[in-house]
Amino acid sequence: MPTLRPVARFFVSPAILFSLLSIAIFPNWSPAETWTSLRGTFSVEAEMLGLWGDSVILQMDDGRRVAVNQLDLKAESRIQATKIAERLAEERMARIDELKTQSTELAAPAPNPLPEPPPAPAYNAPKADTNAAEFLDQVDAALMSGHLIVLYDALPPSYRQNVDELVKLSASSLDANTFGMVTGVLHQIGDVIVTRQRWLLSSPRIASLGPAEQEFFSGPFLNFAGLLRKAFDPAAMQLQTLQDGDFRQWLEARDQAIAPYLAQLIDELGAASLQQFSVESEENGVAIVNATTGGVSMQSAYVQVEGFWVPQSLADTWADDFEQMKQSSTQVDTASIATATLFLQPAQLVLSQLANAEDANAFHQQLEAVFAPAEAMLSTFAGSIGASLAGNQAGPAGNQAGYGDYEMDMEMDMEMDMEMDMEMEQDMGLEMRGLDFGSSPR
Repeated sequence: MPTLRPVARFFVSPAILFSLLSIAIFPNWSPAETWTSLRGTFSVEAEMLGLWGDSVILQMDDGRRVAVNQLDLKAESRIQATKIAERLAEERMARIDELKTQSTELAAPAPNPLPEPPPAPAYNAPKADTNAAEFLDQVDAALMSGHLIVLYDALPPSYRQNVDELVKLSASSLDANTFGMVTGVLHQIGDVIVTRQRWLLSSPRIASLGPAEQEFFSGPFLNFAGLLRKAFDPAAMQLQTLQDGDFRQWLEARDQAIAPYLAQLIDELGAASLQQFSVESEENGVAIVNATTGGVSMQSAYVQVEGFWVPQSLADTWADDFEQMKQSSTQVDTASIATATLFLQPAQLVLSQLANAEDANAFHQQLEAVFAPAEAMLSTFAGSIGASLAGNQAGPAGNQAGYGDYEMDMEMDMEMDMEMDMEMEQDMGLEMRGLDFGSSPR
C-alpha cells in the first residue's frame, strides 16, 4: 500500500475544494517543505495547503494535489503539519478581519480621514505705488489662488479703516442668536455633505445621473461643501470676535482655512481662464482698463488712491456709501430676523435628521423626504404658472372671474413688478459698487 495517495484530478474532492479556497485567500505561498513517510523510506518536496480531517493537503511541484493521512507521516512531518496548519489558520483569520475592515470602511459615511485639497499657493498682498497693470495682476493672481483676503488688502488704508469700523458696528447691532443660527446652518450644510459624502454620492438620485453630473457632485459640489464647512466653523464664527477683535487677523485666519478649497474649486471649474484684461492707458493716476469676459469687452476707469488702484466708480461714491452703511448698520431689521428664523429652524431639523441617519439606507430615505416635497412644490408651482398663462392668453372667455377681476389682477401684477424692479435696481447698484473691484479684470 503506497504511503502517498494521489487525488484523482477529475474528482472534486473536499480536499481539492479546500485547497482552491486556500489559493483564493492566501495568494503568497511559503516555500515547499519536506515530507517524509512513516518508515522514512520516501520523501517529497511539497507545499502544504491545509488540513482536511486527518489528511494533509499537499501541492506537488508539477501542480498535482495529494491528500496524505497524518498517520502515514513521520513524527517530524506531523509536527510540521500542525504548526503550518496553525499558521494558516492565523493568516486566514487575519485576512477575514481585513476583509471585514474593508467592508466596514466602504460602508462608512465618508473616508477616514476626510480628504482635503492640497495647500493653496502662498499669498502675497498687493504692493502699493505700482503701475495699474502690475497691481491688478497681483490682485488677480491672489484671487485665482483662492485668497479672498486680497479684496480687503487691495483697498486703500483709509478704506480698510472704514471697513473695520463698519464690521464692528454691524456686529454690535446683530442678534447673536440669529447670527449663530445662520452661520450654524451654513456650516451644518457643508458638514453633512462632507461627512456623509459616500452616502450622498450613492443615493439613487445621484447614481441615476450621467457621468458628467456625477463628476460634478464628486468634484466641485463636494469641494464647495468643504469650503462651507471650513468657512463657517462655529469655533471661528464668534460674534464677540467681530465686535472686539482685529478684523484683519480674523480675516487672515478665515482665508488660510478656505483658500485651499477655493483654489481647487476655481481650478475644477476652469474659472482662471474666464477673464482677461489689458491696461489701455495710464496717466496722472488714472488708468483705462479693458476687460474681456466670454468674448464681451468692457472698459472701466481705475484711479490711484493712497497708492492703491480702485475703480473710479467705487472711489467717487465711497465716502457717501460709507456714511449710508454706517447708519444702516446700526438699524436692526426685526422683520428679516423673523423671516430668517422661520426659514432656518426647519432647515436645522432636516440637517439634524440627515446627520443622525444610522446607515446609507436611512440617509437616502431622509434625502427623499427632502427632495420629494420640493419636487412636488416646484411641479405645482410650474403648473399653476402654466395654467395662469394659458388662461390669460385665452382672453375674457378663459377668465371665469370676469374682465374686471382680470384687470385688477393686471394692476396688482404691474405694481408688484414695479416694486420688484425698483428693489432690483437698488440691489444691483449696491452690488455693482461692491463687486466692481472684486471682479477686477484679468
